[in-house]
Amino acid sequence: MKKLSILILKVFFISTILILNSCNNSDLKKQDDKELSEDEIKFAGKWKLVQEKSDGSSDIELNIEKAGYFELNTILNDPKFAEAGIDKIQPISKGQWKVDSNKLLLTKNIGQNSPKTDEFKIKSISDNKMELISKKKKLITYIK
Repeated sequence: MKKLSILILKVFFISTILILNSCNNSDLKKQDDKELSEDEIKFAGKWKLVQEKSDGSSDIELNIEKAGYFELNTILNDPKFAEAGIDKIQPISKGQWKVDSNKLLLTKNIGQNSPKTDEFKIKSISDNKMELISKKKKLITYIK
């Protein structure tokens, strides 16, 4: 009986290893990319807000993931913050994003049942620069 249990466990582990080895990460990535349009693939990445007036002590970073989620963070660059024990990355908001024709929609999670969607008109997007127009007609520029 003990030998049978050991044999079953060996078969299980060998099967698991074979299955895991048969899954190729590059194949999975190709499948993920096929589900997204070219424009949506361009949005994915870490974008730094270009600020008109900045002393360099902090940056705003928009991290857009291919999975449809985003995070908006303040990045504290001044070493005084680290010395004071303050985390370099300070979250502002997070939620889900999507592209709807020529608009970028960022839906933030505010409270349990209170999502809020910010809508931005896409003026232009390239591999390293994104220009958006807010509802108040303000130009917002991000760079990678």
